[in-house]
Amino acid sequence: MNIIRLRAKVIKGYQIASGQSQKTPYPDGTIKIQKKYFKKLGLNLDDCFNATLNLSIYPYSFAILNPDYTFENVQWLENIHPETFSFVKCKIEYMSMYHNAWIYYPHPETKVDHNHSSSVIEVITEFIKDIAYNDNVIIHIPTNKIIIKKEAISV
Repeated sequence: MNIIRLRAKVIKGYQIASGQSQKTPYPDGTIKIQKKYFKKLGLNLDDCFNATLNLSIYPYSFAILNPDYTFENVQWLENIHPETFSFVKCKIEYMSMYHNAWIYYPHPETKVDHNHSSSVIEVITEFIKDIAYNDNVIIHIPTNKIIIKKEAISV
């Protein structure tokens, strides 16, 4: 299987997935709430930390071609619109160690708030000790799962 190796930088996200934002309506974080729904649908994320790593691949962007899982119209909270999520199995290389991970992709067309640019890949993985904002990682993704393209840069 061919693998794309993407260099990425850990950046600060909205902190809604982890529940660390002072403005979040989900103090336990969205990932902790959503995990039980994903498990019922066939994807067990129990080994993953209840947060996402936000990885900037700028000046590149990505699109998912062939996800490992797509769950449509997940009603994970009563008072919000159902959302569609796709997941792609990948690995994160950090400090010469490899971590099993999943690209976590809430489809923007079904998500009301907190959308990222197409240059940011959200990843769910196990707790990675000492990882911090601005650290560099390498994402290993099967080539048949995503497409990478160069962003147009306006001057």
